[in-house]
Amino acid sequence: MLSGWRRERAGGGYKVTRSELGAALVIRSELTRLENSLADIQATGGIKSSARNGTRTGGRKDMGQVAAELAEEIAELRKELEIEQEIIRRKMEEAPLEKDERKVLLLRYVKCLKWAEIYQLLGYSKSRTLYYHAKAMEKVRT
Repeated sequence: MLSGWRRERAGGGYKVTRSELGAALVIRSELTRLENSLADIQATGGIKSSARNGTRTGGRKDMGQVAAELAEEIAELRKELEIEQEIIRRKMEEAPLEKDERKVLLLRYVKCLKWAEIYQLLGYSKSRTLYYHAKAMEKVRT
């Protein structure tokens, strides 16, 4: 799942594709889903269907085993998320961005915040935040 960053020039660079920039968001989403599943198993002692592959099962699986597998997958995803976040953070530090543009990209693609959280945190309107995002994306996308 780790993305291969495109280089703007032979010596490095900061240009990224939309999917590369969104890699942490995808991992964060999957991590949240798995964490919720694990919390459900821990709270109820079981699940009624296999949410992991979308198929229903007639009975309950060994919940200890399922919980252990989920915990292992969560740990792996957390490591992967940390790596992606660090790669994106470094790329954004290298990019020729204005202060507000950099803040918006870091909050969205490194901290994986929702748009409403970003507006509130920065104290900007929705349109101003999206303006900074669009301007930053023009500078960093390939």
